[in-house]
Amino acid sequence: MDSVYESKMKTIQDGIDWAKAKNNKILEGQLRLLQSANKKTPNPADAFFTGLAFYQGADYVRADSLFKALTSLRSPIVCMVTITMLELIWRSIQHYRLNPILQIW
Repeated sequence: MDSVYESKMKTIQDGIDWAKAKNNKILEGQLRLLQSANKKTPNPADAFFTGLAFYQGADYVRADSLFKALTSLRSPIVCMVTITMLELIWRSIQHYRLNPILQIW
């Protein structure tokens, strides 16, 4: 049974690597979502890197949703100051890009 799980995770990781090589950030983000949904022990950092891929692919709504979910977690990993500050910076940039009124400034 573990060989099926390992095979599935390897196939997903190969897809992520292929999407990275082709600079297809949206596909990379979708595959990262699939990967984190299938992990036996999910890691909060997965949500950040998935959000980053969506952000770099200009899907700001999905990226913002992932960063918002990540900042709402209260695990020791997420509560580190550097990660929290980085998330807040990414979210503020996204809100600027999502809101056309702010772009006038």
